[in-house]
Amino acid sequence: MRKKRYINSVMIGIIIIIAGASGISSINAKNIADSENFLNKIPVEPLFEGNSYFILLDDYTDGAGQDNHWAVQLRFDSYNNFVESEYDAIQIPLIFDQWTEIRFEIDLDGDWYEVYYDDTFFYEKEWTAGINNDLQGALAIDAVDLFANGATPVFYDDLSLEEVGVGIVWEENFDSYTDGSSMHGQGGWKGWDNDPFWTAFLI
Repeated sequence: MRKKRYINSVMIGIIIIIAGASGISSINAKNIADSENFLNKIPVEPLFEGNSYFILLDDYTDGAGQDNHWAVQLRFDSYNNFVESEYDAIQIPLIFDQWTEIRFEIDLDGDWYEVYYDDTFFYEKEWTAGINNDLQGALAIDAVDLFANGATPVFYDDLSLEEVGVGIVWEENFDSYTDGSSMHGQGGWKGWDNDPFWTAFLI
């Protein structure tokens, strides 16, 4: 993904490790050093401002709205400088201006997951608990939602889904997309409820 350089920007690599009936899988970030070197060569842009979200859903259907089930909702808060497991009120300091890994270790058979931020333990709980701890979730990972919430840009890059013993089953580096283009309809990405209005754009 091509990027502009921001002071106090948030750059995130995501790793999801899944243990369950089908084995272990992961979504991870690559080429971090190359991305940092690229960022050092371009003009500085404004600060990250606002609240941006990384969300995992264990049940998602277009048009279902609030009937979808959120498993994870992390809020990146530029005003208070923390990452929060929203509704759990568990917080960890937000890291700016470097690629930072968020790792989810999910045991679907055991209905448990742990989250690590910059290789530091963040929190843990039942996977089916959902964000509001209703224990109505499914033992599945159904969707990833990169919800900007009107904040200035947060960068995600080089995601892949890998099943141990099988290899990479999905990957995304955003490099094949045209700068300024909508992600809706590209590479399996779409706006919320399959609406192009609620999509991200490449920069």
